[in-house]
Amino acid sequence: MIQSVEVENNKGQAWLAAVLVGQLMAGDGFFSPEDGAAIVVRCVSGTFYGGSEVTRADQKNEALSVDGHEAWVIESELSFDVPGVKAKSELLIVVIVDTGDGSAGLFYASIPENAPQLVGPARAALAALKVEH
Repeated sequence: MIQSVEVENNKGQAWLAAVLVGQLMAGDGFFSPEDGAAIVVRCVSGTFYGGSEVTRADQKNEALSVDGHEAWVIESELSFDVPGVKAKSELLIVVIVDTGDGSAGLFYASIPENAPQLVGPARAALAALKVEH
């Protein structure tokens, strides 16, 4: 499930703020929440920026508990210079939750610097996460 808001649009090129919740299977390459978070952050920072160089400054990279389940969070500021995009950085939050059934829950938020009003709702969504089977 994803919710997104268009923050910029330049000649049909949309730049979004987004919050996504999903499921990862063990075959997707994770062995622990920490491993899964690292893999997802590497994939994200190499995928959505049109070949532009992305630098990453982690603010959190630590264990946490989500609804009583082992989890890992990486919170980072990504910096970039994508042609046609006014935003030059964004907040990235990736949380991987061990659901105990051979899969993991994924929480992903990406909030461009020019939409700071969306950081609070993204954090509230993370705080409200529940694990259901």
